Amino acid sequence: MERSTQIVIVLVGLILLQTITGSPVSNPQVGIYGAYLFSHDVPEKNQMSLQAIQTSGFTTVMLASFHAHEGTIYFNDGIIVSSGVFQPTYNYLIPLLSQLRRSVRLILSIGPFQSDYSAIVDYPISSLNLKVLVDVLQFDGFDLDYEGDQGTTGQDLVVNMTQLLVPFRKPITFCPFKGPSFFVACMQELYGMNNRTQPVTGWNLQCYSGGSANDVAMWQVVIERAATSIGVNNPKSFIAPGLGCANCNSNLSWGALCPSDMKGRFQQYASMGITQGWMWDTDSLFYCMGQSGCGPNVTAIDYYNAIFQGLTSSP
Repeated sequence: MERSTQIVIVLVGLILLQTITGSPVSNPQVGIYGAYLFSHDVPEKNQMSLQAIQTSGFTTVMLASFHAHEGTIYFNDGIIVSSGVFQPTYNYLIPLLSQLRRSVRLILSIGPFQSDYSAIVDYPISSLNLKVLVDVLQFDGFDLDYEGDQGTTGQDLVVNMTQLLVPFRKPITFCPFKGPSFFVACMQELYGMNNRTQPVTGWNLQCYSGGSANDVAMWQVVIERAATSIGVNNPKSFIAPGLGCANCNSNLSWGALCPSDMKGRFQQYASMGITQGWMWDTDSLFYCMGQSGCGPNVTAIDYYNAIFQGLTSSP
């Protein structure tokens, strides 16, 4: 066999191996969950958080948590939209989030309580309230953090909630920490309801706290096996794993990681075909700085680099 032919065969073999086993990506999406981010009108604190995110490199912020009661929308513990009216108390968010959106995609996170979902799907006014919320704050997509019943009642809530968001024509993700078969069943129903078009664009898998023992490969297998019935063409990269920030000492008990360990975990994920990832959460990151073994000067940049470098480099 000629040497040139041997080289071609070796190159093709390497390409096939990378396709099968997964390889680092060049431009991954790196998100951060904004728990209690901008939850109150405290200008100095909010500007500090804004600047930290904008200079870190994070590409996506999932702003949490939005709840509901009888169709009224709450931002954490305060009413933000009621009877179709955006509440003036939260006007400070308008310029703040406008600045944030210059550098990131801004995602509206709903949940995690089952009552949040029933309080939206069971009350017609909620459609108007959600529209007002999205129009005023200009969200780029939705993340459904549903952690309630996983029987038929729960499936109906998740499916109906997703359908309520379809007319917005924005990306919709699920944020599970358990029950892959439950979320597959939701997507199968949604796929049929939407003329074999899947409105759910990915799963933000929680791999911390209650989901700290999650085996990402197992979740990938579940999606691969159901791919044709749920309309997913990219089963390996459909999942975006999320890991916990260890800046707070109390977080260490539920599987949170320092940047160096987080990088190693994302390198493993990249080898499995994962192309994106995220971190929980801004509250732990910004307000527990220096409280753990991660070091006194660990910043948002360090965690962003851990995820980015993990996804773009080999183990």
